[in-house]
Order: sequence, then structure tokens, then C-alpha cells
Amino acid sequence: MAGAAVRPQVLRQAPFEEALDPRAFVQSSWLYGPPRGELHPWAWDLWRANGSVDCSFPKSRQGRKIYEPCGPMPRSNLRRILAFFTGYLNLTLDIDTLMFQFQSPGEQLALRPTVQGQPCRGPWDVHDFNFHGGYPLRLVRAGRYLHQWLILNATCGNSTATLEFRVWPQSVDLHIIPEDGASVPGFQEELGHATSTVMGGPGYGAAAYCLRCQDACLWKRLIASGPRGCCPLGEGLCGSGPKPACSVPLNDWNAGSVPRLTVRDAAEGPLWPALSTGSLFPGKRHIWGDGQAWRVELSSRNESIVQNDGYEVILTNPTVESIDFRVIFHIAAPKKITGVAAALHNGTTKRPSGLHLQISKNWHDNECFWDRIRYDGEWYSAVVHVRVPPRSRLKGELLVAYQFFGKLHTVSHAQLCLIGWVGSNGLWEEVGLGTEGESITFEPNLQQRRNLVLDTRPFLVCKMDEPKCTCQKEVNASGRFAQHLCHVDKVDGCVGDVNVTGWTENHGGSDFLTAVDPGGSFQYLTNVTVTHTSNGPRLTNATYTGVTVDGAIRVERTVSTWATEDFPRHLHSFRYEVLKNVTYRRLAFYLLGGDWYNNVLSPSLAFGDSKGLQHHVSNISASLEQFEYSKDLKNVKFCQEPPCWFALLTQTTQADRYAHRGLVVRRWRGRMGGEELPEDRGFAFSVIGSRQWGEATPTLGLELGPGKKSLEAGDVISADLELLLYPKTEEVYYGPSMRLRNWLSMEPWEVVQRAAVEAQLKVQVVEGVLQRSYPPRVAVSAEGRAEFRFHVPEGYPGLMPLTIAGISNGGGRLCIWDDGCKELGEGGEFQTDYIPGEGFAHTFSLMPAEFGSERLFIFEEVCLT
Repeated sequence: MAGAAVRPQVLRQAPFEEALDPRAFVQSSWLYGPPRGELHPWAWDLWRANGSVDCSFPKSRQGRKIYEPCGPMPRSNLRRILAFFTGYLNLTLDIDTLMFQFQSPGEQLALRPTVQGQPCRGPWDVHDFNFHGGYPLRLVRAGRYLHQWLILNATCGNSTATLEFRVWPQSVDLHIIPEDGASVPGFQEELGHATSTVMGGPGYGAAAYCLRCQDACLWKRLIASGPRGCCPLGEGLCGSGPKPACSVPLNDWNAGSVPRLTVRDAAEGPLWPALSTGSLFPGKRHIWGDGQAWRVELSSRNESIVQNDGYEVILTNPTVESIDFRVIFHIAAPKKITGVAAALHNGTTKRPSGLHLQISKNWHDNECFWDRIRYDGEWYSAVVHVRVPPRSRLKGELLVAYQFFGKLHTVSHAQLCLIGWVGSNGLWEEVGLGTEGESITFEPNLQQRRNLVLDTRPFLVCKMDEPKCTCQKEVNASGRFAQHLCHVDKVDGCVGDVNVTGWTENHGGSDFLTAVDPGGSFQYLTNVTVTHTSNGPRLTNATYTGVTVDGAIRVERTVSTWATEDFPRHLHSFRYEVLKNVTYRRLAFYLLGGDWYNNVLSPSLAFGDSKGLQHHVSNISASLEQFEYSKDLKNVKFCQEPPCWFALLTQTTQADRYAHRGLVVRRWRGRMGGEELPEDRGFAFSVIGSRQWGEATPTLGLELGPGKKSLEAGDVISADLELLLYPKTEEVYYGPSMRLRNWLSMEPWEVVQRAAVEAQLKVQVVEGVLQRSYPPRVAVSAEGRAEFRFHVPEGYPGLMPLTIAGISNGGGRLCIWDDGCKELGEGGEFQTDYIPGEGFAHTFSLMPAEFGSERLFIFEEVCLT
């Protein structure tokens, strides 16, 4: 009927379970090992050099030298191949030729950037500290969904150019910006059997593709040849090309109804208008198209770190097909950045949705020496990829948690961009406790210090002295000269409180597998990938995998940290699978105190088992030379009654280091030559010499024992180790745990011994499957139910994370059963993670008030009556 009102389309509310895509992940790796230009000479002898000035160590004393440390570097990493693996496609990039090769179940795609028709080649593999911004291969963002790279100094005929590209699970976009703003760049394209050129306009070119999978997977190009009217990288970032940002992502939407993203401040509600397609609020918040993603610019309401920020997020899909929403929630200047957690809650139930958020951030700049460079400075991004079903909307609430999540300090695991840092531009990951100081960091490719575990810092202890620096710039006949002039503001007394925590001093690194062949060649890992399972705010979990460069051992290393109110505990687990027979000159499965990164000088060492202290050695560094065994602490097998433990005790004279370190062997399993190793004690340890600041420092290595340096194909070694950093004295601790204060009145090593014994839980499962005893993790039965008991001693000071796994949906509740249900995590104060192939996992924090007697726990997916 003419003039009749058109009824609005009714969209259903989609549950989060329908929006999860188990194939929505991206992993990347240097296929043949980290490029040599990224390896720092602090720890790597890059070109060989037996007998060189930079690689000379004391002669063997009394036969204690472990190996010749300056053997040649294996040549594998001379090939710079960057590889990407997603649930839909594989991609390799040859850095030398800048050739992108895509493999998918359907069409094949190859791309190569050009300028003025001339194909481009990658930059030289040289680490030049004087180069503007350092190494020219620069990682911007990495995690489960988005890997973003920046490549500088590409050579294209007589031109140079910058290449930027982003890889998502099912799509990719590439951008080339020639240094000469008048040149016309483009991409040579081989799609299936067809060859063509995708041309840009003067000063900027782009190519973007998405993979559409129905009966077959086919590539669809999203950008036509020719100049563009907007810049998909953001305002002013396309060189001399288009200046304004794009209002929507690059897409292949049909005409008519289009997807829509709406965001508003959850706390302030209608006071902030909805931010929708094309809505811009200069100086406030706005949404624009960042490549193939929605970019949502956020800002904090105030500067209070104890007040979190919340935003209502609505994803609307009015079309007849499922739509992938790629969203980058971005804070250009967060009120704090060192430890910030993010979670997406169900907008209706307020429970955690389980949808993973990738956290990428940066706080580095070196303006004094380099001026500002692209993607340096302070910024924070939470990235998500979600598939919204047809004719539906998804309503969530984004939580940005700073100092606290509920009653506890947040814990967060993030990729920390190094652009602006002088040492490296590769992958670095950081765990924060609270928002004011980092707790532990990881460098999966070992590029700066040849250790996976780097900066390790205590929590809830006195703040460190803070350097204050100013930049002095001078221009003279030699050119520009710049230097930082710094002084240290000495902290007066013990500064810090629970609400305003702070940075603490770095106690140094640790490492996992260390293997050196008979020729002295360190076996770095190839094809190192990262899997992020949990990024917080109660528990973190990430796994780093790779294969030794000789192809002999497949390595899997998993790290976790959890919220605490006494001191940090880090669970470090490994599994090493031997692929072929091999013999090494040095073989250690875990190092406490890295070879090249150990900031505690001349510590003492105590070790023992559940029965107590076995031995205490003062100043174990006294007689050590670098790369030599300790005379008295070599191949020591001591553990009779697990759990076995070590305490590396900081001297009182090193007054700026406020913590001791402990290591507890929670689980040790092995099969060698077809025979099983003794459970939880099938290892030995040795102490070897290292150096920091020219001073002797010790490295404690877990090994197999005297003469056991050969492995056979089929051998497997696995373990769970707990790394502790606890206060040296009660005077330097300002946290709330009175139980810890009681422990700190004992001998320093007793803290580790008691932590080892009292957290050695005996979990009795009535229904479900015990996946791990400490911290407890129980999978539900086929009926979606778990029932189990355990007891934590009354005096134990820490919190106990408790995970229920294998849940089919995001529902259910966990009760401590005592004449009725006492529900844990009321009000959404728990963490949920969706794990592809496993289902959902809820993590709760068991508080000390529940310790002291055996507790019965019952979980049901359907609420208990």
C-alpha cells in the first residue's frame, strides 16, 4: 500500500557462544630462527668468533669448564622467512625478496610490492644502533587475532619505501609508502592462474584481501587500482597519499543494510551519545576504519587508577550472512599502562563472556636521539575478532581494569611493542600485577639476552629509585649530537601502598631449554609460535613452542601468573620431545638466573625437600668463573621426598634488591631410553658461572645428572616449576597478608620450603577429571559437573586460583558446599576463557578465609537448587 509505514527489521539477541569462531587465530614465527640483525651482541656472538675480543673467557680450571662458548652460530637464520599460521590460511614472507606467498584450501595468492613498476627488496639484515629507530623490521601488534608489522628501508629500483601489513585469521591488508612522495607504488598480484598489478596513487598504494570459504575458499580483493579517497592506516599516515581516515573498514559489504558498531560509556550512559558509523567526536572518542578493522578511540573518565572504565559495545549485523567484526579498542594515552587488564562481559548477564581479548601496548620512545617514529610512544589496544550471526546483534560490556578487578589487584599478560626502544624491535611480552609495575617479561626469540624470561620483579615491596632524565641536543660541525642527562631520585624510606603500588627493581632472568653442541654452538629455536589462552584479570597463560635449530628437540614452554596479595608466583611448565638421537656438551632443562641476565650479585643458595633444609651455601659466586661449573655444586642429586625446592637468597648488602627468589619442582616426569624417570625427583642440578656488570653471578641449572648429555628419539621430559619472588624482610613489604608477615619472621629459606610443602595439594575428585593439582584445575564430566575436595593449610598466605575447565557454555556456578551453597565469583568477579577445542574455563580466586579445613567444591552447568 502506498505510503504505508515500513516495519523495522527485528534482530535477535545472539548469545556469545554463537559468535565464537574456533578458527579465528593467528600465529607467526621466524621459520628458520630469529634474524641476525635482531640479535643483540650483549649475549650473541653473531659471526663466530672463537678467540675474538668479544668472545673470550677464562681457561678451564680443574676441568670445570662446561663448553667452548664461542662456537659458530648455526646458519639456519641467514634465511629471513616470516611465517603466519591461522585457522584459514598459511602465509610466508621472504624478507629479502618481499614476496608474500599465501596457501589456503582453495586459490593460491602471491603478492610483491613495487614502486614505479620496480619490485621491492627487503632491508639489509644489520642491527645498526645509529639507524633511525633501530632494526628496520618492526613488530607493532601480535596476539591471537592481529599481527601487524612495519618494514622500513625497502629498496624498489632507485626508490626506498616503507611497507606495513596486517594479518587477521581470514584476511590481510598491505600498504606501501615510497619515500619519494611523487612515485606511484603498487603490488604485483598472482591470484590463481591470473597475473595482474594493483596500482595505487602518487605516494601511497594498498592491497587488501579476505578469504571467503563456502564449498571452496576463494580470495576476494577489496581495493581496486588507483588512488584512494581516504587513508586506511589513519589520518595522515599514508605519506603524501590521502589524508583523512576512513569512516568504515575495508569491506565487501553488499549495498543496503550494512553492519554497525555502537559504543557508549557504560557508566555515564545516555550522557554520551552512541558512537556509530561515521560519528566523530574530535578530542573525545570516535570510530573509524583501521584497515579491515573498526578502530574505537577511547579515553578514561578520570585519572584514578582504582576506578575502572566500562563501555557498552553493540555489534549489529542486519544482513543475511554471518559477518566478521574485527575491532581495535584503542587508548592513545591511558592513565596507566604497565598492567592493565581488559575483558568483555555479557551485556545482559554481566558475567564474563569468555571471548579472548588480545592486549598490545607500547610505552617506549627515544625522541631525544631519533625524534618520534611511527607507533612509538604510549598507547594501549585491546583487539577482538568475533563472528556475528545473520540478522542479529551482540551486546557486551568492555571492562578496562586498572589497579583492581573486584577486591584483588589485576594480573594481565600483554604483547609490549618495542618500537622506540634501542635494543630490539621484535616480540616481547609482559605480565603486570596491578597497574603500576611489571612482574615478569618474556622474549620468545631470545634476541636481546638469550633468555626467555627477562625482567623479573617483586610485588608489594618498596618502590625502586627513579631516574629522572632530560634530553640535551646539540648541532655542531659533526652533525647532530644528543644525550640523556640523568640523575636518580633516591626514594626516602619504603614508599608504596596497596592502592598506589610502584615499579620495583629487576632481579634478572631465567630460561628453559639450554642446549650447546660439542662444537660450542648454542641451539636457538626455530619456528617459535605463541598461543595466548588467558590474558587476565585473575590468571594468565601463554605457551611458546619451537624446535631446536638442529631439529632434535620439540620444545613447549607454558607460563602462568595469578592475582595475589602476598608475593608473585609464576608457574613455568615445559615439555621437551626428542625427535632424533643427539648429544650435547651442555644440556639444561631450566635455568634460575640467566646466563646473560642475572641482577642479583653473590647470593647464597639453600635447597631441600619436604623434610626440610638439606644444605645452605653462602656466596656461591665466590669461586665461579664464567662458563665453569662450581667446584662443589655440580651434578647434585639431593631430593628424596618431593616437593624439591631451591632458595636463591639476595645478600643484605645489595640493599636495592628487596626480594629473594625461590624455585619449587611441583612435577617432574620423564621417559628416557624407554624407561621412566623417578617421579618428581629424576633430575640433578649444577651451578655455573655467569657475569652481570662485570661481577660474578651464578646460574642454577636443572639437568639429568653426571654424564647424561645424550638423548634418544622418543625421549620426553616434562615438568611444572613454580618461580617465587618474596620479600627479604617484613620491613620492605606493605601488603595486607599477616600470614606472610608471620613467615617473614623465619629463616629466609623457610618461606620457600613452607610454600613448597603447604601448596602440594591432594585433590580428591569425585566427578570430573583432575588436569592439574597445583594450582587446581578440574575438567567437568560429560554431564557438565565437577565435584572434588582439597585442603589448604590455615597458615598459607597466598591466594589459590581454581579453574573449572571443559564447560560447554559460559554458564554454571561453583559452590563451596557446607550445608548449602556458598557461591564463588558472585557478581561476575571471576574470569572466563573460551579455549578452542576444549570449551570454556572459569577461574576463581580462593581466598585465605577458606583455608584451614578440607573443602568440598561442586560445579554444575545448570544452577544448583
